[in-house]
Amino acid sequence: MGLPDDFGPGGEIAARAAVRAAFASPGLERFLDDPRGHLVAGVFDPEVQEWLGAETRVVHLTDRIMHKQKGQWRPKRRRGSRQYSGHALTPAQYRLLPGLIEYPQLVLRLMPGRRLTRERLALRLNLLAEFDGRFYNLVIGRFPYDPARVGMISFYEVEDGWPRVRVVIEQARSGKDSQRVFRNSLPPRGERARWDCAW
Repeated sequence: MGLPDDFGPGGEIAARAAVRAAFASPGLERFLDDPRGHLVAGVFDPEVQEWLGAETRVVHLTDRIMHKQKGQWRPKRRRGSRQYSGHALTPAQYRLLPGLIEYPQLVLRLMPGRRLTRERLALRLNLLAEFDGRFYNLVIGRFPYDPARVGMISFYEVEDGWPRVRVVIEQARSGKDSQRVFRNSLPPRGERARWDCAW
């Protein structure tokens, strides 16, 4: 599915509706089972665009990243024999992507601690939100070799939930290595997430 990278207010509403419809259709499960090409996963707001320094507000989910999500792309490790095993997410969890991109409750930049791969050379933002008591982290990146394109790098459920998210916030607030919190509107424990109600 393709969308223009620039659109007016009316076009943005239509674009977001089109993405939600695509993610609610059986076509999403076909893509998850047999990734080919790419999907538009969502449209983020102008504030996030400014923080990312992107020329577009459209986030792409490519077949290559989907293979990584499934554990079919296994980068070599410098130490030991451990290999990446993918993220065990259901189609229902992938259907959360458009809402998470539209309404992230926590937006931060966290520099990777290990050796940079090509993907990690991108300027990255972490978008997090809570849904049904579970926290999800979506990593998006603006790639240096194609600054007009923004792609999903990773999407997963945060292990240990809120305690882990709290640690990540404190790490970003330390300000080391360009770490930064841009937005934190996480509700008190037990309240429904803002983007849960936005659908």
